[in-house]
Amino acid sequence: ERMITAHKLEMEKLTARHAEEEARLREVMRVEMHEAVSAYEMQLAHVRTKSAEDIKELSTAADAKIAGLESQVQELKKKLEEEVTSLAAAQEALDEVREERAKLEDDKAIKARAISQLQEAERLLKAEVSDLSHKVAKLTKLSDAQSSEL
Repeated sequence: ERMITAHKLEMEKLTARHAEEEARLREVMRVEMHEAVSAYEMQLAHVRTKSAEDIKELSTAADAKIAGLESQVQELKKKLEEEVTSLAAAQEALDEVREERAKLEDDKAIKARAISQLQEAERLLKAEVSDLSHKVAKLTKLSDAQSSEL
């Protein structure tokens, strides 16, 4: 019976030591878990802060880029308007040149017809001069012949 009691005491001591060790391990685990959670929360806070800073930086850069692009778009619109105005002026000048060319071609055609008519008149006048020269020559001969007879 003493042996059983000694054995029971030994078992109770072991159980008590085991319970103390388990409680100590649980406390160590709780402290480590608390430290790990705190470290994780600090990392998370750092990541959130860094992310917010990065987002703000990217947002600022994007805003600047957008403003630059909008400025470029406005500049391109202005240049396009200038080019459209220049194109309209060039088209108007081209139309005027075409009209002037058409007038000159009309004038040229009129002059060509006038030259043709003048050439025809010249040919007719030459023929008439030739005929009249022959008639004058005949009349001169006839006059000479009549003068001789007188």
